[in-house]
Amino acid sequence: MIFTINNKYFNTILNPTNYLHMYNKIFFLILILNFTGLLRLNGLYYAKEIQVTFNVVIPSNTPSSDIIYLYGSMNNWDPGPFLEPDSTDLALNFVPSGVWQIKIYLSVGATYQYKYTRGSLETLENNTDSTEIELRSVFIDEELDPLIFYDTVFSWKDFTQPPKPENGTPVLTFYNSNPQTDIAVSWATETFAESKIYYGIGDENENILDITKHTDMISNGDKLIHHAEINNLQPNSNYKYKVITNGVYESDLREFKTADYSEKFMFVVIGDNRPGIDTAVMQGVINDKANFVLHTGDLVQYGTRLAYWFDLFADWAPLLNTIPMMPIYGNHEVDAYLNRFFKLPGNNSSDPDNSGHW
Repeated sequence: MIFTINNKYFNTILNPTNYLHMYNKIFFLILILNFTGLLRLNGLYYAKEIQVTFNVVIPSNTPSSDIIYLYGSMNNWDPGPFLEPDSTDLALNFVPSGVWQIKIYLSVGATYQYKYTRGSLETLENNTDSTEIELRSVFIDEELDPLIFYDTVFSWKDFTQPPKPENGTPVLTFYNSNPQTDIAVSWATETFAESKIYYGIGDENENILDITKHTDMISNGDKLIHHAEINNLQPNSNYKYKVITNGVYESDLREFKTADYSEKFMFVVIGDNRPGIDTAVMQGVINDKANFVLHTGDLVQYGTRLAYWFDLFADWAPLLNTIPMMPIYGNHEVDAYLNRFFKLPGNNSSDPDNSGHW
């Protein structure tokens, strides 16, 4: 016998001796289900299925490397493999006719609801006006076998808004091989203006450095990310500092500590940030007084989306502006935002693809 729960079918052979008290109810259920798409074979009942083809045309700005997935009641609302690939992922294939297509078997007499994604809930399809699209609904009619559907995706949830610059907390890194005397402080602002960093051991006003090094955030020449390369510091010393971009942003007073020439030092290796546990990890690093953090990648879920970086800076500010973090590229970073926000050591390579690798 087959029970249907969340569109998953569980075959259960019932022994009348063991389940005699349930027999009448079970037999009645079989009769009802038999009229809505069950087949009887060798005394057992199975859901009758037919092949259904879904075809979809997608927007021209869809990244060529992305895969399209079905997200619906037919696969228990699995949006795709972004976090954990599994057997319920329903990936479409690009076919010569210029559409994405998938052929699956669905139960006769059932109604299914679905949308399309590019592998996660953050990449769901939207309407032409960038609002959330309603669920599509299809009824599996045996008389229409073979059943073929044609759909169009007008836009994607993550492509509806242009990137927006924001003010970002200072980020500490080592930009060369002299962590005892040199350190880099980088921060972002929503508009460009003259920027300075104030720093000192006893008072932050002991030294003032005008910022002359910038990188672009969104467009060529916007210079919205500022880099202070500080040198000639005292080893094994605590420094107070504050950054200011005139009329745009002023950080809180923060501290960093330079490295010692001692052969012994302590650092923490972390990677693959996860919402829900990041705060505990970050606080543990701060409590352990690590000299620096080596991050093995996947700082953000979508490296091509600027908003995710500003979320990172907001969530990780207590660590980023007090302990140097040395990140490397993970598969989620995928582009140059990491190399723009973090001032990292050079690698003497003339190949642009090696930018950000140290």
